[in-house]
Amino acid sequence: MPLVSTTRNKSHKLTHVKLDMGQFDPSLLREDVALEAALSSVQGHLLNPAVDQSALVSLLLDTPNLFQFIVSSSAEWTSDLLISGILDSFPSEARLFHTSLSSKLLSALSYFFLSLDMPLANVGECHRAIQLARPVLDAISSLRFGDQNNAQYYLQSLRRAELSAVIRTAYLGGSETEDTDLDNHTATANADVNIPIAAAIDVSPTAFPFIQPMKAALYFESVEGFGEWRILISTRADRNIREAKKKDSKLFRIIMKKIRELSNGHFSDDNQKRLTGSDIDIPIFEAKMTRDTRFGLDCVKEFDIEIERQGLLRIYGIYTHAQLDRRFWDAVGQHLAGKGREYRKRCVYRRAPHHPGDNVYLPQSFPQADLESPVVPSRIPDLRNEDREELHALLVLEKFITFSQALLNSILADQDVAHVFHLSPAEQEIVKHSGSCYVLGRSGTGKTTTMLFKMLGIERSWDLMNDSTKEKIPRPRQVFVTQSRVLAEKVEEYYAKLSKSCAAAQRTAEDSAKMASVSQDSEDDGLLDRDEEELWSGNLPKRFSELKQEHFPLFLTFDQLCRLLEADLFSTRNHSLSLGGVDADDGTLANEYMSQRRDSFVSYDVFIQSYWPHFPQGLKKNLDPASVFAEFMGVIKGSEKTLNIEDGFLDKHSYTNLSHRQQGTFANRREAVYALFESYMKHMRERRDWDAPDRTHTILLGLKESGVPGKKMDFIYVDEAQDNLLIDALGIVSCAHSVVQLITRFWPHAIDTLAEEKGIIDGFKPVFLSSWDQDTVQYEQFLFGSSGTQLEFGAQQCILVRDDIAREKLRAQVGDIGLVLTLYESKGLEFNDVLLYNFFEDSTVDISQWRIVLNALPEKDYVKCPRFDDARHNGVCRELKFLYVAITRARKNLWLADCSDRAEAIRALWTAQGLVQVCTTSDTLPRLAVSSTPEEWAKTARDLFDHRRYLQAARCYERALLNRERDIAHAFYLREQARGTSSTGRIANTVRITAFVAAANAFSASAVAAAKRSEKIAYHRNAAECFVEAADDVRAAEAFLHAELFTRAAQHYRKAGMFDNAVEVIQSHRTSIQDDDAENIIAVAKMHYFKHQALERATNLFSSLDDALEFMDDYGFDTARATLLEGIGRIAEAAELHLAEGRTIIAIRLFIQDSQNAASKQRAEECLLEGLWKHLSFSLVPRPGLDISDSPLGELLTLSNQMRDAGGSLSMKAQDEVLMFQNIASGQLLRLQGLGEKFHNSHQDSAATVLCLDHAFSKPLKTHIMSHFELASFLQTFALYTGELKKIVLDADPSHSTSLQRLFGFEILEDSKDNVAIGSGTFLHDFVSQRRRMAPDLNGRYILARLCLTLLGYNIPSFRVRLDIQHAITSLFKPDKPYPRQLLRFVRASSWDDLVRALRYSSVEDNSRFDELIQLKDTTRLSGPVRPLTDPGRGPFVPAQTETYGEAAIALPSHDGSDTIYNVLPLEDLGDNDGDNSTHEPSADNLDETAPQEDVDIDHEMDADTAALSIDAGQEPQAPVPPTEREVEAARRIARFYRQVIVRDRRLPKKGPAEARMRWFVICRDGLTQEMCKGKYRYRYLGPLPHALVCLEGINTYVAVMKKKARLRLLSESTPHAEYETLNAQIARAISATKETVRLRKILDPKSDFHRKKSLDELEVKVKEIEQIMSTLPTGATKEWEWDLKVAIKGTFQAREPATKPPKPELVVDIEEW
Repeated sequence: MPLVSTTRNKSHKLTHVKLDMGQFDPSLLREDVALEAALSSVQGHLLNPAVDQSALVSLLLDTPNLFQFIVSSSAEWTSDLLISGILDSFPSEARLFHTSLSSKLLSALSYFFLSLDMPLANVGECHRAIQLARPVLDAISSLRFGDQNNAQYYLQSLRRAELSAVIRTAYLGGSETEDTDLDNHTATANADVNIPIAAAIDVSPTAFPFIQPMKAALYFESVEGFGEWRILISTRADRNIREAKKKDSKLFRIIMKKIRELSNGHFSDDNQKRLTGSDIDIPIFEAKMTRDTRFGLDCVKEFDIEIERQGLLRIYGIYTHAQLDRRFWDAVGQHLAGKGREYRKRCVYRRAPHHPGDNVYLPQSFPQADLESPVVPSRIPDLRNEDREELHALLVLEKFITFSQALLNSILADQDVAHVFHLSPAEQEIVKHSGSCYVLGRSGTGKTTTMLFKMLGIERSWDLMNDSTKEKIPRPRQVFVTQSRVLAEKVEEYYAKLSKSCAAAQRTAEDSAKMASVSQDSEDDGLLDRDEEELWSGNLPKRFSELKQEHFPLFLTFDQLCRLLEADLFSTRNHSLSLGGVDADDGTLANEYMSQRRDSFVSYDVFIQSYWPHFPQGLKKNLDPASVFAEFMGVIKGSEKTLNIEDGFLDKHSYTNLSHRQQGTFANRREAVYALFESYMKHMRERRDWDAPDRTHTILLGLKESGVPGKKMDFIYVDEAQDNLLIDALGIVSCAHSVVQLITRFWPHAIDTLAEEKGIIDGFKPVFLSSWDQDTVQYEQFLFGSSGTQLEFGAQQCILVRDDIAREKLRAQVGDIGLVLTLYESKGLEFNDVLLYNFFEDSTVDISQWRIVLNALPEKDYVKCPRFDDARHNGVCRELKFLYVAITRARKNLWLADCSDRAEAIRALWTAQGLVQVCTTSDTLPRLAVSSTPEEWAKTARDLFDHRRYLQAARCYERALLNRERDIAHAFYLREQARGTSSTGRIANTVRITAFVAAANAFSASAVAAAKRSEKIAYHRNAAECFVEAADDVRAAEAFLHAELFTRAAQHYRKAGMFDNAVEVIQSHRTSIQDDDAENIIAVAKMHYFKHQALERATNLFSSLDDALEFMDDYGFDTARATLLEGIGRIAEAAELHLAEGRTIIAIRLFIQDSQNAASKQRAEECLLEGLWKHLSFSLVPRPGLDISDSPLGELLTLSNQMRDAGGSLSMKAQDEVLMFQNIASGQLLRLQGLGEKFHNSHQDSAATVLCLDHAFSKPLKTHIMSHFELASFLQTFALYTGELKKIVLDADPSHSTSLQRLFGFEILEDSKDNVAIGSGTFLHDFVSQRRRMAPDLNGRYILARLCLTLLGYNIPSFRVRLDIQHAITSLFKPDKPYPRQLLRFVRASSWDDLVRALRYSSVEDNSRFDELIQLKDTTRLSGPVRPLTDPGRGPFVPAQTETYGEAAIALPSHDGSDTIYNVLPLEDLGDNDGDNSTHEPSADNLDETAPQEDVDIDHEMDADTAALSIDAGQEPQAPVPPTEREVEAARRIARFYRQVIVRDRRLPKKGPAEARMRWFVICRDGLTQEMCKGKYRYRYLGPLPHALVCLEGINTYVAVMKKKARLRLLSESTPHAEYETLNAQIARAISATKETVRLRKILDPKSDFHRKKSLDELEVKVKEIEQIMSTLPTGATKEWEWDLKVAIKGTFQAREPATKPPKPELVVDIEEW
C-alpha cells in the first residue's frame, strides 16, 4: 500500500498516513457496499488534518481514471472540498508550474476529456492551451501566473450528472465479463516496456499501451469563433466553397460568416428556411446567403456517443434558387424519416433560446434511447432517373466532413487533402475497439475506411503523446495488408491525405500552399503494373526484420509481406525458400530471382492456360476450371487439415471422405477431381512451379521453427477483399440476397452467414428476358438497334458471359459491341449496367437439377419439384455462387438475357418473389446501350488495366481514341499470353519464344512512344524480361540498359559473350551496381581477355600490374603472363615462365635478349645445354639425311651458334659441350674422341666423356693401319671409355646421379622419390618399351636374372660381385606373389651354387634360346674342330674383327663342376676392311712363335650344358667352418628382428589418410619437447593435432586438384564462356582455401613456436578454423577426412572429466559395531 507523506506547510507537521489502494480495485467497486466503503475512506483522509491533500490527489492520479471516478462519484461536499483544495494550491508563479501537482492534473484531465465520446464545448481549446502551456511558461517564467480557468473547467465538468455513467465506465469497465485476454495482452505489453536494456535483445518498447484514447486522437479543433453546433459539409459543399474561394472572395466571406452563425445556433428565418413540405417528418432547410445562393442543410442528432445530443448541422451544398427542387428534398426528408420515430423527434426538437427572442439555440442532450428499428428503404417512384442517382449519391455514397480548423486551412491553402468524415455508430465502434477483432461485411460497407481511421487515430495519439512527454514513445508499428497492389497504393495515398489534413491544422496558409504546389507537380506514373514496380523499385528493405520506424505505418500486399518473411526465415536457417526448385543464391534476394519466382507462380490465369488444356478430357468433362482450381487451392492444399500433413495436401483417402455438408462442391465427383489434382501436381513438378498453398505452408513451417523475425507489430490490418462501391439499388440487392438464401437453405455450410443486405435507395428491378427466340426481330433490335446499326455499349456497361467460348460465340453473332467479360474476369469490378448473357444456357447443370430452387417458392405458388439430394444437386450450389458474382457486378441496372429452359426455375422463383421484371416478346423493350465519352472510356480502361484485364483495357482505350495506351495494354496482353505458353517440346518452345519476342517488341515500341520517364524505364524493363525469356541476351541487355537496370544489362551482355559492353556498362555506372555483381563480371571479363591474349583490355581492369600478374598466376594464364612480363621489360621472369611451361626455345631467346643481365646469360647457357642433352642423350643421333633445321634440335643448334658467335656468352666448358652436340648432329664422330678426353681430363664431366666416346667407338676403327703409338693412344682412350662404363654399371644409386640423368635423359619426379620420368625416344625409353612388348612367358625378372648371371657372374670371378648379384636376384622374392617356375629357382636361391644350378636347369630343362648369350667361344683359340650345336637357335660367336685388347680369362661352367680357363691372347691385326679384302691367316711359324701351347687339355667335345656346371671348378676348395653358438644366436636374433621389420613394413599403409596419420604422428612424436611433456597440452599435441594436420593436408590436396582441373578447363579452347562464372568461383574458392590451409599448416606445424605457448584456447580456435574451411568444400569432398576432423574436434573441445577419487570410508564411532 502506498505511503502518503509530505508537508502541507511549514507550521503544520504531518504524520505518515497509509491509504489502502486495494479497496479501489475496479472489480470490487462494482458492488455498492464496496464503493461506499472506498468513498468513505477518501472522505476520512480529506477530513484528517494530518493528510496532505496534494499527496492524496497525486496518489489517486497514479491510477488511470481513479481520480476522475472519485470526484464524479463522491458526495457533493466531498468533491467541493477536494476541488477547492486543488484550486487553492494552484501555483501563482510560472516557474513553479512544471513541478507542481497542477501540471500533472491538467495533463491527465486534458487527455481524459478528449477520450470521452462527448461533444463538450471548449474541450479542444482547453487541451490546446495545456499543450502550449509548457513552452509559454518557459518564455514568461518571470511573470505572475494565476490562470486557473482550465483546471476549474475540468474539475467542474467531472461533476456533471450526464457524465457520471461515462466516467464510471471509464474506470470500472463496460461489464463484469471484460475480455481478460486483452487485459493479459496489455499487461504483457507493459511488461515488455520495463525490460532493462542489458536483459533483452530487442529492447524497444512497444507503443501499444500508449495509443489510447482514440477519441482524443481523432478530435479536430473547431474553427475559431465557431459555437457548439458541429458543422458537417458534403463533398459538394466542400467543392462549392473551394470554388468560391478561387473565383469570388466576397461570396467566400459570406459563406464563412453564414457557417459561423449556424455553428453558434443563430437559426433566424434566413438561416433556417424549410425546403420540404409540412408532411415530411424530417425537414430540410435552406440558408440564404445572397440573392440567388442558398445552403441546403438539415439538423440531425449526434448519435455517436453514449449521451445522445443534438449538435450536427449537415450542409449538402451551395445551390442557386432554381436548383432547389422541392420534390427532391422531400425525398431526402422522407428517406431520413425512415430511421425511426425517436430519431425524427430528436432531430426536430428545439430547446428554448438562450436569450428570449434572439433566435440562438443551443444543442439539446437526451437520455440514451433504445435501439432504433431497422431502416426501411423508401420507395419514391415519381423521381426522375437523374434525381434517383443524385439521391443515391447524396444519402448513400456521400461522406460528410467536420468543418474543422484543419479543413479551413486546407481550403485557404487550396490544398487537396482528405479529411476524416463523420462515422456511423457501427464504424465508430470498430475504430474505438481496443482489441483484436474481425470486421465482417460485404464490399463497400466501409471496412477499409474504418481501418484507416483507426490507424490515423493511433498515429495521431502517438504524436500528441510524444509532444506532451519528455520520454519519447516508439512509433506504433502498424501494417495494412491487402491482396492488390493497386488497392494498397490507393489506401496509402488516402492515408497520406488524411495525415496532411491533420497537419493542416498546425500549418499556415503559406506553408500549405507550398506543400500543395509540390504535390501537384508530381506526375502520375502512367500505365504500369504496380506489383512489378514495387518489386523493382520499392523502398522497402529486403527483410522483415530490417523494417525501421520510418517505414510505418506500412501499406503492403500479402505478396510483399510473404517476401519479407521469406527473406528472414530462410536466410537465418542457411537455406533459401525452395518453391518450384527456384533457389536464391546465399540467401541473396535479387530482383531477377524474385521475378523468376513470380513467373513460376500458378495463378488461375496460368492454370487455365498452361495446366487445364493438358488434363485428360474424360476427367474434366462437365467440370468448371475455376471451381476445380478453387478446390485445389482451398480444400486439397489449403484447408486447415493440411497444416499437420508433411506433404502439405490431403491424400486421396482423406479428400474423398470429407463431409459432404462442409465441402460439398464436388461431393459426387471427388475421384475425378483428385485424379485431376494428381495430374496438376505432376505438371507443376515438371514446370518447377509453385502455388499459394505451397508458399503458405513453407512460411508457416519457417515461423514454427524460427518464430517471427524482428520486432513485433503493434497493429496489423488485413483487408481480405477489394472494396468497391456498395450495391445499393434495392432490386439488385434483393436478387443477390435471394441467391444467398438459396445457398444457405440447401447448403448451410457453403458460405459464411452474414446479415441480410439492405438496399438503401429504391431502384429499378432487374429485367429478365424470357420467352425469347434468338432469331426474333425484337431480340436483334435489343442488341443491334431498330435501324440495323450496331449498338455500342457504354464505358460503364458490361456484358457478362460464362467463359471465353461463350464470349467468342457472342462476338461472332453481334460483333464488337462493347465490353464483354467472363465471370472470372469480372471479379473485383463493378459497372452501372450489366447484361448477364446466356448464363443458364451455358450451365453444366441440367434442367432437372435447376428445378431444386423451386422448393423455395411460397406455399401459394407451390409447384411440383424434385426432392433435395445433396450429392445430386451439389452442382447447383456452385452455379448459384457464380450467379451471385454476376448479379453483384451491377450497381444500377441488371439485365438477364437467357432463352434456355434451364433459366425457367430461377425466373419463376424471382417472379413469385417480386424481385424481377420479366420482359417478353409483347413488352416494350427498354434501351440498355448508352454512349460514353472518351474520358469515360479511358477511366474504365484504366480500371480494367489495374485489374490486369489487358485485352479489354486495350479495347476500351481504342474507344477512348488513346492509341498509345491501347498499344501499351496490348503489350501487357501479349506478355500475359506468352507466359501462359507451354515450353514443353521443341515446337512449343519455339512458339513460346516467338510470343515473348512479339511482347518484347511491343514493349520496346511503347517505351519509345512514352513521354514519362517512369513509363520508359518500366516498358524497357518489361521488354528486357521478355527478351530474356526468348533467350536473346543481346537485346535483353540493350533493353535493360535503356531501363537503367545497369546490373542486369551488364549481366546479359556478359551472358551473350559481349565482354567489352559489359565492362563499359560497369565502368560507366559503377555507383549503380552492387559490388559483388560488378566484381564477378569484371573477374569473368579478365579471364576472357587473358585467355584470348587481349592483354591491354585485361590489364586496364586492374589497379596495378602486380595485381594483374598475381591474377594470371592464380588462374594459370602463364602465356599471357609471360607476354605481359616481356612487354614491361621483366624479360627474365617471362623466360622462366616459358621454361616452366616447356617452351624452352622461347625461354632461351628471351634469356639471350636479356643480355645485360648476367643471371639471364647464365640461364640461357643452362637451358641451352639442358635442351641439347635432352635431344641428344645416350645413343640418340639424328636420322641420316633428315633436315633438322626446323626441329627443336635444329633451333637449339642455331641458338648455340648465336651464343658461341656472340663471344663471352658461353663458358669454355659450355662451348665444348655445344661443339660436342654439333659434331654428333653433323655425324663428325672422329672429332669426339679428343673431346671425350678433354671432358675427362679438363672438365671432369663423366657424362660428356661417355657420350663423346660412345659415339666415337660406335663405328669400326681401322686399327690395322695405326702406328703403335696411335694404337696405344686408342687403347688408352678405349680403356677410359670402358672404365667410365664400369662406373656406370657399378653405381650404387644410378637413379639419383645427375650425371647419369643427363646422359640417359631421365629425371626423378618431384612428388616421388622412387619414380623417374624417362624421355621419349631415349635409350632407356626404347629398352623399357621393348621389355613391355615381350611375350608373357619371357618374364622381365627372369631375363634380368639370367643376364646378370651370364654377363657378370660367369665372367667376373669376384666373390663380392657374385654376392651382390645373389642379393639383387633374391630381393625380388615376395612370399605372397606367384612366380613362374623358371624364375622361382632364381629368386629362392640361398647361395651362389643355387643360382648356378638354376641356370643349369634352365638351360637343360627349358631348352632356352637365351643360352647363346653365354656360349662364348673364340674359334681362333680352339685347336680342334668345333662340335656343331644340336640346337638350331645356338651358334658359335665369331667376331667380325679379331682384335687384341688385352688378355682375359673367361670361365665357363661344366657339368662336372670343374672350371676350364681360356686364355685369350692378342690376335694379329687382320688389316683394314677398306683396303685389301684378303684375309691374313696366321702362319704356323708365327703361330708357334707368338702363341702359347694349344689347350690340348680342353675337351672340345664337351657341350655347353656340361660346361655350365663347371663354373666354380677352378676355385680352390675350402673346408666349411661351422659357426659358433654365439654366431648362431646372433643370426637368429637378426633373422627374427628382420622378419618383424618386414612384417611391420608390409602392414604399414603406403598412401591415403592412414599413411598421413602415421606420418604426422611420427613427426609430432619426434617434435615433442621436454617442456611440452608437462601439462595437458601434451595430449592435444599427440592426440588431435596429427588429425588436424591430416585434414589440412587433405584439404590442400583436394583444392589443388580442383584448382588444376578448373584451370585446365578454363584454358581449354572448347570451354564456352558460359562456364566462366563457375570456374571463377572454383578457382577463387581453391585459392582462398589454399591460403588458409598454408597459413594454418605453418601455425600448427609440430616444430612451430605456436606450440611453445601451450595455449589450449588458441588451439581450439585453429581447429575451429579448419572445420570452417572444410564446411566450404562440396559435399562428399571431405569424406576421407571427416573422421579425422571429428577426432580433432572431440579431442580439442571435449573437456576431460576430472578423475573421481574413491569415497573415503565412513568413520566408525560405535564401539560395538567396531
